Amino acid sequence: MANETPQIPEHGAEAQEASGISSLANTSLASIQERYTTYIRLLLERPGMDEAHFDLSPLYPETADIEELKAQVDDLKKCLDSLRPIPVEQADNLQETFDTKYTYDSNRIEGNTLTLHETALVIHNGATIGGKPLKDHLEAINHRDALAHVRGMVDRGEVFTMRSLMDVHGIILSGIDRDNAGRFRSVRIAVRGSEHVFPNPLKVPALMDALFEEYEARREKEHPVAFAARMHAKLVNIHPFVDGNGRTARLFMNHFLLAKGYVIANISGDKSQRGEYYTALEATHSDESMADFIRFILKTEKHSLIEFMAMLDPDISKGRGGYFLERIAPHLP
Repeated sequence: MANETPQIPEHGAEAQEASGISSLANTSLASIQERYTTYIRLLLERPGMDEAHFDLSPLYPETADIEELKAQVDDLKKCLDSLRPIPVEQADNLQETFDTKYTYDSNRIEGNTLTLHETALVIHNGATIGGKPLKDHLEAINHRDALAHVRGMVDRGEVFTMRSLMDVHGIILSGIDRDNAGRFRSVRIAVRGSEHVFPNPLKVPALMDALFEEYEARREKEHPVAFAARMHAKLVNIHPFVDGNGRTARLFMNHFLLAKGYVIANISGDKSQRGEYYTALEATHSDESMADFIRFILKTEKHSLIEFMAMLDPDISKGRGGYFLERIAPHLP
């Protein structure tokens, strides 16, 4: 027995083989990363190019099919997850940049007149913009604070509740409408340009209870982006507040998306996308499936994911971007 040759345990051989495969995979990914870096460098050498990124449109072509959009969004999220964790200093910069844009667009949808640059000055520098209403300044500051509150909830793993909704709405209307901030409406309302008859205020509390019962019962049973879109539309259709329904509904939706690892679905405040948003939202009043609105939000999230990832680069030496590189490899020169 003393002269018997020791046997390598089977699991040890498997571990060695797996290690070899992993090493080969990393070598292969490193070579793809070199091709990617060379491609970006060549783009930047073109006259007038200060920034460049890989065009993802061939991988995720335009489509109106909801199931295809879900698959595209999920694959983009998988790419994004592979690029995580984002370096802290870059993550802070990107969050500030994209959150400022979101505040600007969400307020612009509701008629706020501050430009993107003015919004940044107000919320980051405490500036006062001459010739612009005080209400526009307060809307920018309040949205910044409401978004920070929502992000804090996500960081703490808190689920959205009725109390959360009231808190967010209270921040949105802080200093603007003290009597109605964080309170359900007690009056009947109509929305200009909409044919929808909103519920009598006496019905609002029960309708909101039902909405959150559905939220609790279905939030793990439906595609996250489709579910977030549905909750947004249902909240707007109840229109529980005198003002601030749209901004509150978009924050409600985006809390869920952030909690699920997606990025904020930022609906642009420009005339054409704002019109598409309102048209799709109006259709939810008569369409139980909410297909048009779910499609619109899926497209919005897809665009937001692509825009966010354009600011990130893979780094295989630090374990970031493997899946992203695998996906783009066939399309690199």
